[in-house]
Amino acid sequence: SARASLVVNGRNVGALLQDGAIPSALGQAAVALGSALSLAHRYTRDELPGAYPRGSDPLAVPASIGEHAFLLLGIGSDPATGVVSLTPDDQPKRKSRIAGKLQIEWLDQDNPRIAYQQAFDELLVNAAVAGGFQGGDYLANPGWRPFPPDFNAVSGEPPRKMVTVHPLGGCPMADLGATGVVDCKGAVFSGEGAAVHEGLYVMDGAMVPSALGVNPFVTIAALSLLAARQLRIALRRPSERVLLNPARPLPQEQPAVEPLAFQAAAPIHVTFEERLQGAATGVVPQWLEELALASSASRPRFGVEREWVAKVKLSMDLHAWLASPSAALPASLELYENSFTQEMSVQEQVTTAKPLLVGSGTVTLLALDAPVDAKEMRSRTREALRTYLSRRSTRDLQSAASGTSPGAALKAFLRAGRNHAM
Repeated sequence: SARASLVVNGRNVGALLQDGAIPSALGQAAVALGSALSLAHRYTRDELPGAYPRGSDPLAVPASIGEHAFLLLGIGSDPATGVVSLTPDDQPKRKSRIAGKLQIEWLDQDNPRIAYQQAFDELLVNAAVAGGFQGGDYLANPGWRPFPPDFNAVSGEPPRKMVTVHPLGGCPMADLGATGVVDCKGAVFSGEGAAVHEGLYVMDGAMVPSALGVNPFVTIAALSLLAARQLRIALRRPSERVLLNPARPLPQEQPAVEPLAFQAAAPIHVTFEERLQGAATGVVPQWLEELALASSASRPRFGVEREWVAKVKLSMDLHAWLASPSAALPASLELYENSFTQEMSVQEQVTTAKPLLVGSGTVTLLALDAPVDAKEMRSRTREALRTYLSRRSTRDLQSAASGTSPGAALKAFLRAGRNHAM
């Protein structure tokens, strides 16, 4: 853990940064999510993170990337200005045990939660720029900001959402029902006074009345333990003796257990099939002309849009492909003459007929195709930017670059175009 100083709504406040742990059951999913989020950084940085071996494919997932991941939790003392209320159900006919909906409202317009999140994010972004992550990528909470700041200048910024590991409040402790929901024992008040509902208790983070500024795990456990002890006393008859701290027997030595041998995950085989349609332009190969003549009663018209359909099918080991996405994969191909050239999509009848050609070969789904020289790099960069502007209007370009200086936005677009050209 480390202490940090944040500027929240113009005030200097203390905060805590703490390392977190990912449950083993979610380990692979977390690594996959982190790998996907880090791909956007390849469009904003020229160098690869330290987890990538020199000369490796930037689209690949290094086998040891999980060993280079570090989860950080930001803990602050934001005020408890939210209100949880039960609103009438707008679907009264729905079968529900609760006749209403829980709704959370924030009373202040400048939501302090957003200010805290923004301050934490700026702190970590500055640390990454200063090299504090030892060459690694800083990946913000994907709900808050899935892309790096420079990438937002190209794509625009999506709506921001926050995630909390330990939500607190909702049923805060108080002396009276007028100012809270439960007493110090977790008993729920029945009115505005000190009277409580018999047998109704809340014993979790909901009874904590405000943010603690530290990890609340121990506090939640202590409050629940104290409330449980009081509940145990209340359920006993007065004549019975209650031991709040009973003596515990010393743990007995357990027999040694042989550790289980590690078994690698079974390979995941994926079958991929794609149907493509297009036209033969330029010089038509002789073999294609002979195939078309043999299958048509009249001479085919080459160059007609969507005149051919190619069906490509391949199978691959998903883990092996993620480790090396530029690897050539064995594939089969079937070529068909398309009699539905007016249809934008491939019609099922086309690929159920006998194919004109059946063959096999290799397919590379994400092949690295580096430019041969600086001239080709500039040409590809211009083409990438031209394609962006042709598919997205100038208005989209202006909105994506809003909040960014024209020079920074232009630099981000040129970098994205150059990296895309690679």
